[in-house]
This record gives sequence, C-alpha cells and structure tokens, in this order.
Amino acid sequence: MKTPNVYLALPHDAAKKSARALIMAMGLLPTELIDKPQALKCLVEKMLAEPQSGALLDLRSLPQAARHVLHLSEQLPLEIKKRVVLLRHDQGAMWPIDRQWIQELGFAELLAEVDASAMLAAPEHLPALLAQWTGQAALSAQQLGGHFSAMNLRPDPASSRGLIRLHTAMSAESLTQALMAHVKSIDRTHRFKTYNACFLGDEATQWLSQHFRSSSRVAVQLGQALLQLGLVHHVMHEHEFENQAFFYRADATQTGTHVHLGKLFIELTSPQGLMVQDRSYHGTSYSQCWVGAEAVDWLHIKKKLPRHEAENLLNRLLSFGLIEHVLQEHRVKDENYFYRFR
Repeated sequence: MKTPNVYLALPHDAAKKSARALIMAMGLLPTELIDKPQALKCLVEKMLAEPQSGALLDLRSLPQAARHVLHLSEQLPLEIKKRVVLLRHDQGAMWPIDRQWIQELGFAELLAEVDASAMLAAPEHLPALLAQWTGQAALSAQQLGGHFSAMNLRPDPASSRGLIRLHTAMSAESLTQALMAHVKSIDRTHRFKTYNACFLGDEATQWLSQHFRSSSRVAVQLGQALLQLGLVHHVMHEHEFENQAFFYRADATQTGTHVHLGKLFIELTSPQGLMVQDRSYHGTSYSQCWVGAEAVDWLHIKKKLPRHEAENLLNRLLSFGLIEHVLQEHRVKDENYFYRFR
C-alpha cells in the first residue's frame, strides 16, 4: 500500500522541521510544494488522486493570488479543503472566531504555528487530523514527545512566535492577554491629544521581565515580537516596541476578538459598505480604493466601535490578505491613506 503524502508549503525552517518530524513519526511522507504559479493546480490534481493525503499550507508560502484566503477557498474543491490545514506563521493575531470562519469555509483547521510544544499542548489539532485523513494510528503525547525530543526540536527564536514560546512557553495571543491583565490600559494624554486605551512600553517591559524572570533586553524582544505580529502597536505607528514611556495598544479587546471577519468583509464590500472609487494624490491616480480614516468612521458609526478597535479589525483583514495599502507600504491607519480590497 502506498504511503500517504502530506504536502507542505511552509516558509520557516523550524516550522518545516517540526512538521516533518510529526509526519515521519506517523509513518507518512512529507512532500514540499514547489512555489510556482501552477502549484495549486498541481496540488488539487494530486490530492484528488490521493484520497488519504493531506496538506499544511501557510498563506505566505502560496502564489500571490492564493494568499487571499477567499480566493484560495474558491480554487480548492471541498473534498480537498477538508484535508487542508491553513497556517499563518508570523502573520498576525489569530483568535478562536478566526478559526471558526476558516472552518466555515470548508478547511480542516487554522493554526497560528507549527511547533513541537504547541502540538504536544493540543494533539487534538494537527496530529489527530493527520491520523484521521491518512488512516494511521494516532500517536500519544508521550510518543510524540519522544520523537520530538530525539529530533531536538526547539522553538525558533528567529520567528516572532518562536521567540515568544522559547521564553514564555505561551502562544502570542495568550501572552498578549496576560500582559493586558497586568498593565494599565487607560486613556492617556500627550501634547494636548488624548489616546484611548493605551499602556506604557516601560511598564510592559517591567512586567514581562519580572514575570518571566528575564532581562530587560529579552522583555523588549518579547514586546517587539508582539508588535511584529500586530498584537500590539504604537498608537501613532511611529515606534518599535521600546522600554520607554511610549503609548501602545493591544489587539486583545473583548469586542475585536469576537468579530467574524468573513461577515465583516461582506458588509464592507457591499453597496452599503465603504465608498470605493478612483482617487489621486500628488498627481498619481489610484484606481478603486478607499480611505483608511473613512473605513474607521464606518466601523465607528455602524458597529459602535472605538476608533482604535476599528483600526485593529481592519488590520486583521489585511493580515488575511483581504485588503492592502495601494503601495503595500502601510498597515491600515486612521488617516488619509488609500487601501484596496484584494
């Protein structure tokens, strides 16, 4: 009987190593997808011919058009999607309602990372799915731990999520929620302007350092990793995370983490949604775009969201490839920058 294939499109070496260790421990064959325009067509043909195969696809590793999660969903038949796990390694925040949305589209699962410690903490996710698809026996946590230990798998400090796991043994989302439970997130004023619901970089650094018994340097690295993932940001998007009294906000608000991105995207692109039209700036024309501040206005009025939470939601849509800055230079800001639906 032919050994089932598990197709991989993963951008980080540490993620590939962890995935390959799991796949080979289960007696399966890891097969990397070649990044080329016809990669998805090739994947569909192979998985249709191999009903016991599976795939782990990171959106960043796919051809440009397929990084739009709705385009990808349209290109894959349902019988294939239900054997596909999507990954967003180092590509932004991921909350339970995001996983729900991806599963509603027909995919098997959405994961933030492929990491040995994450798989041991939640073997019901990836290990169980591979066993289900391929008909192989599921491995116990003890068996998995033995294989991972033999491979000397450790979180990758070169990636934001890997660095967080290495120093805290937590997911980035869990770390953000813990941080926000221990630092003051309040309205603050600087130069006569008030910034809502923000915390201080030096206070966050102090808590991270004390709680995880690390140096201030490591604490700043943790804060910077959260910033790179979009889980925290400087209120004016002007500073990296620093051990200074700069103002930062978190994406871990009770409102924002419970918004269904798929339904929100449909509303924004409907005739009652954002005003999309050709615009110009300094003599350059930009076709069919909308203004960041106007999108924040729309969410503030229609959804009763604070402006900073509206900005966070738009950036979550951006991280899933659904919107983009016209020059691909900026996150969504509550300013007069131009953006497009992809």
